[in-house]
Amino acid sequence: MEFSGSRKVKHPLPVRVVLVEPEYSMNVGMVARVVKNFGVTDLAFVRPKCSIDFEAFKFAKHSKEILDEAKSFDSLEKATKGFDLVIGTTGVVNRFTGDLKNCVSLPALNSLVTGKRIAIVFGSEGNGLSQSDLAACDVLATIPADPAHPILNLSHSVAIVLYSLFFSKNIKPKYTAAEKKEIDALTYLFSQLVDEAVKSKSELHNPQKAKLAFKRVIGRANIAATEAQTLMAVLSRTTKKLKLSK
Repeated sequence: MEFSGSRKVKHPLPVRVVLVEPEYSMNVGMVARVVKNFGVTDLAFVRPKCSIDFEAFKFAKHSKEILDEAKSFDSLEKATKGFDLVIGTTGVVNRFTGDLKNCVSLPALNSLVTGKRIAIVFGSEGNGLSQSDLAACDVLATIPADPAHPILNLSHSVAIVLYSLFFSKNIKPKYTAAEKKEIDALTYLFSQLVDEAVKSKSELHNPQKAKLAFKRVIGRANIAATEAQTLMAVLSRTTKKLKLSK
């Protein structure tokens, strides 16, 4: 069976994902797919316990080149040599209580990785990172999860970390958010509509409450400028019709 690679990433992120002693080729394949999803092309293994075999390529799904170009090292120090920041990951924070490495939340990492070439390290499926591997990391990060079942699948962990670190930095909004003046105009028009409805003897028990509710909903919605303009047109025309109907 032939595993073809799809389009290559044009502008790879300056990131290396390092898997320490991965145990299952299926997981390795899924990780290859995930890293490419987020624009990462540098995948490395430290003392892998599984082979990069048929199953790995099957689960890589159009990420053949990631596995073909993956590097293997006999120590984490060698795998992370030359990187500005090495981030270790764990699902069991209590294991490292008292350790010198600070354990930070994923959002807190954003300010640390800006402008740096980083390596993100994930432990084996069975045991995670050892103390010696942790010693090669600059900082430790964890993914919040329910205490009853805090350990995630390896590929899921990689996906969440990469999403948290880089999605917001590389995906531009697909719409232009409405400006405050547009939101204010929209709120004003709704207020006018409510007033006209009251004048026309519509059964509005609490007009002020309706106005406040609309203002709060629009404030939370983060609507697009085009959406605001459409709503303003509807409210304006409806208000005029109420006035003419008197």
